[in-house]
Amino acid sequence: MKKIIKSRVFCCLITVLVVGTVSVAAATYFPSNQVTYDNTASGLSSTNVQGAIDELYNECSSSISAGNYMYYAVNRYGHSGDFSYPTGGTLYKCNADGSSCNVMKSASSLSSIGKIYANSNYMYYTINDYGNYSSFAYPNGGTLYKCNIDGSSCNAMKGTGSWSNIEIVFVNNNYILYAINSYSNYVRFAYPTGGNLYRCNIDGSNCNGIKSASSSSIIS
Repeated sequence: MKKIIKSRVFCCLITVLVVGTVSVAAATYFPSNQVTYDNTASGLSSTNVQGAIDELYNECSSSISAGNYMYYAVNRYGHSGDFSYPTGGTLYKCNADGSSCNVMKSASSLSSIGKIYANSNYMYYTINDYGNYSSFAYPNGGTLYKCNIDGSSCNAMKGTGSWSNIEIVFVNNNYILYAINSYSNYVRFAYPTGGNLYRCNIDGSNCNGIKSASSSSIIS
């Protein structure tokens, strides 16, 4: 389908926090003068705002709806003394209308479901692991997964080592970009020691580093 957004906006974010039975959603909004609509797109009129919004959210939202499906994650946390740590997470797949939600993937204790992205053919998600170092939780490796848009045939695309994590930063119909950030320990917390940004073909092939962040920095 032809792109229906022409915009300077590269990514949007929706974060859903579930506390007990209360869900709080926070979204980023952009001025209308930054988004235009192309009424030559097949099947869409110049007033089809929902179509434009769907296209944008399919590519860059943390909780996404793509084609006939939507995906979202719920992560759990515990605490020890004065620090918190992840105790597992669950990735759900639903119909686009929010019905028939089923567990697609579970993350074990000291792990959490990270970013979720999709385009018209594939969906991607990350699982990041953590360790307990004295009195704080630290990044202890992560894995990037690629699946068919219906949630089938999920395979690990990239993994990281200890004291690092992985984050998808952008997906479109041609490329996937993700960052690997590294950390080290300093007394009671983990601090950044640099990061690398990678670009791959949409099928996960030909991944190459395109940008690095120096010590005491991360790519986000």
